[in-house]
Amino acid sequence: MRVPQSTSHGGARWGRFSQASQSRGWAKCQFARGADLVHLHLSRRCLTRTASESVRCEPASKASKAGIVGVTRSRSAALHERMQEVTLFLLARVVLDWTYVSVIASLYASTGFVLNPNPLKIFESYVLLLALAALLPVPHGWKVSDFATRLILFLVYTPFLSLFALSDMPRGFVYCCATGFVLTVCTSRLMPSLQRVRGSYRRSVTGVAYGASAAFLTYLLVRTGLPSLETLTLGSAVYETRAANDWGGLVAYLIGWQARVVNVFVLLRGWTKRSVVTILLGLAFTLLLFLVTAHKSYLFVPLLAVVFLLLLRCKRPFVLFLRIGIAIMLLSTFASILNISNMPVSLSIRRALFVPAKITYEYYDFFTANPKMYLSQSKLGGILDEENPYEDYESVAYMMGAIYGDNPENHRNTGYLGAAYMNFGWIGIPIVSILLGVILVAMDSATGNPDAREDKALFLSLLVVLANASLLTSVVTHGIGFGLLLVILARSYRRDQTAIGPSSATHSTLQTLGRHETR
Repeated sequence: MRVPQSTSHGGARWGRFSQASQSRGWAKCQFARGADLVHLHLSRRCLTRTASESVRCEPASKASKAGIVGVTRSRSAALHERMQEVTLFLLARVVLDWTYVSVIASLYASTGFVLNPNPLKIFESYVLLLALAALLPVPHGWKVSDFATRLILFLVYTPFLSLFALSDMPRGFVYCCATGFVLTVCTSRLMPSLQRVRGSYRRSVTGVAYGASAAFLTYLLVRTGLPSLETLTLGSAVYETRAANDWGGLVAYLIGWQARVVNVFVLLRGWTKRSVVTILLGLAFTLLLFLVTAHKSYLFVPLLAVVFLLLLRCKRPFVLFLRIGIAIMLLSTFASILNISNMPVSLSIRRALFVPAKITYEYYDFFTANPKMYLSQSKLGGILDEENPYEDYESVAYMMGAIYGDNPENHRNTGYLGAAYMNFGWIGIPIVSILLGVILVAMDSATGNPDAREDKALFLSLLVVLANASLLTSVVTHGIGFGLLLVILARSYRRDQTAIGPSSATHSTLQTLGRHETR
């Protein structure tokens, strides 16, 4: 720190610093190193320097003016980002509608994708999408709930509204689902954060994850023998491997948790710490589990988590996500129109977006006229003493495949909205939507530190499954509950780096200022 040279007037003025400050008023200066906030009280302009930055402290009037200008600029930037997001949501919807009219309805009409546009519903759907996009709060630090609500609006509700307008789907069900989204957003914003677990279990949790993974994969290899490398070709060997191994009971749950949670946890930890050994270990776990089970999604989930991690390192992650998504949809549609290939549009738009939305409407259509499930197919159904009205079928998913897909082998799962209506009718959608908001609050509380991007990416990769699975199945089977427990223990309460208070470097600076003040 530079100290003003002692002159005939300047030295005396510096020596009488503490007395003059009482008569001239206090000036307030904030500076941050990382996320630490420090309040310094100075009366005149001075220069303070830390190990990594310096901040010039102005008199109170100038500092307040500078603060007002900074707040104005930040609000302007937030408004600009919000307008970009809303515009991109509307653009994504336009691209989806164009793709449906020009490609999907013509190529896949035999699978139920009919074109029956309703002008009034087209107008309503765009107004609804605009209202839901404008409802999203301004992100502060990009919590899990900030990204997840936008992700759900894009993956679930945008194609849902597109089918509502272009296939003349029921109006009441659409407005009920839109109300559910509003409840999810409000719950995630208004519910207070949960108390974090006290203690420090990071090393213990990481060590247990590595050891348990190695032991569990060894058990699978002993049970099935050495896997065939032909599975890597993603051909017929995949289905032969699946048919040869019947995973049931606790092992099925452990396989899902290993693939979607532990493998991703290890891989992201290595990626964040730039540890080649940890990255290779995560990749080895993922590859070995795929060779044993032959589930392609187990290869897709770690890749998706890495994409989310890279996006969260950007300044405007969801704006970039929307731009990439729109570009992929445009390229896929052009490839189909130009007769290059129909595979991109089939996978990226039809299968990923329109099929889950269509199945949701099918569940509404069936369970409006037939008895509800009331969780009778799950373990909770036995506790509630509910009988399954469709016990002649192996599962509701196979029954829906036989009815709407004309194929009893077609496993037709629905997302969290269709499953909510299947179990509880109209009241199920707001209940499940509020519970989803509570889960998002728990994820925000578990990833409170700004350096927890890898855990946020893990949660986002798990939440994607909500488009094709019920909330209860996603929490129990697909690993949301297990992943939340793992992150809570790994991110357990300790001396929080984001807590308000001086850091070590700032504390030394304050001590130096105090010594100069007493001179």
